[in-house]
Amino acid sequence: MTQQKKKQKRIISFVLIVIAFAMLIGLLIYWMVSRVGELGDISVGQTEEELENNQVTLPETPVEELDFDFDALQIGEYEYPAEFELTDTMKEAIALLAGSYDNYSAEMVYEDYWQEYFISHYLTNSHYTFTYLMFAAEMSDDKLTKEQVEYMNYALTGQKIDFDLDEPVDVSDASYFDGEQYLGKYTYEVSGDTVTVKADLYTSHTTFDGEDVVVADDIIPIKVKLKKNPYSCFDGYSIISIKREELLEESKAELSGEGPITNEEFLSFKQTCEGPKDTTKFMNFADLMKRDYYGTWYSPEEKCAMRLTPDGAYLYYPLLDFYGDTLYCWDITDRSDSGLCPMLVIHEHGPEYPGITYYVAGATDDYFYGNSQGYVFYRQ
Repeated sequence: MTQQKKKQKRIISFVLIVIAFAMLIGLLIYWMVSRVGELGDISVGQTEEELENNQVTLPETPVEELDFDFDALQIGEYEYPAEFELTDTMKEAIALLAGSYDNYSAEMVYEDYWQEYFISHYLTNSHYTFTYLMFAAEMSDDKLTKEQVEYMNYALTGQKIDFDLDEPVDVSDASYFDGEQYLGKYTYEVSGDTVTVKADLYTSHTTFDGEDVVVADDIIPIKVKLKKNPYSCFDGYSIISIKREELLEESKAELSGEGPITNEEFLSFKQTCEGPKDTTKFMNFADLMKRDYYGTWYSPEEKCAMRLTPDGAYLYYPLLDFYGDTLYCWDITDRSDSGLCPMLVIHEHGPEYPGITYYVAGATDDYFYGNSQGYVFYRQ
């Protein structure tokens, strides 16, 4: 082989090697770019920061693409008040969901179990209902259509999914029972269309004292993310996420105010002043409503003590098996428009139920008393 041909062969080989190397680099760059693109598209799960902040990122469907006939469903746009208010409808919806899940996010709507859960807990729950559910049932003779079911799920969660229904949902056959939780006091923070609510979730639990069944309330702090949804029958909001928060010792102290009434405390309570000369006398009802009822009170006649705080009431009443260790809702109602004295109620079964009631005929800074009941509670 001549020297010139050898030289040409070496040049061709070098060129081929350069081309192959360039192709290899190109393939490597293409793979890296594709991999970055794949990583950038992962949005189904939550990042650590989103999880920490109790936020989820979910696809949003524009209202015009929802395929709901809002006119046929008789749904109009919700008119929001000037200031945010957590309505009873939304309180009950949150409490029901928070009672089922320690940490809920709207991603759960896409799980296989969700449809059965939503129907049993929100549509055929014999203990729970809401205004639109009753209206929809009346419109459809107690047989909810597929569109009605899908709409109410969308209203609650903000997510549009197709329900696999062989037949309409019969709300007259409501057999599920779950209503042992409710929301107490709450705070909120508004940021654009999102509202962050921090609230106390009250849940009942049953224990045994010997052979006696004892029902008591647990208080669990929760953090809720709501998003404005003008077409939601849950008063204009959908629930995006709920997270139970750890109850720290400082939170416990803040929640309970002065704390439970111990047995030792109760035994030390006594009549602390002379008391009223006439318990049949009615004082001015408007003045009675201005009194400060916060504090600890004891009635020697009733052998009962109560501790009234901004966060709730502790009741120590051995005759009725209350021992000062559970925080209950309480309120005092102005009934002067009806010509009646104020009514102080401790709702031992929840705020929506009547409770242990005292009719306040008179009060000073040191005591309050009832007319027909004949009790006197002295400030401790």
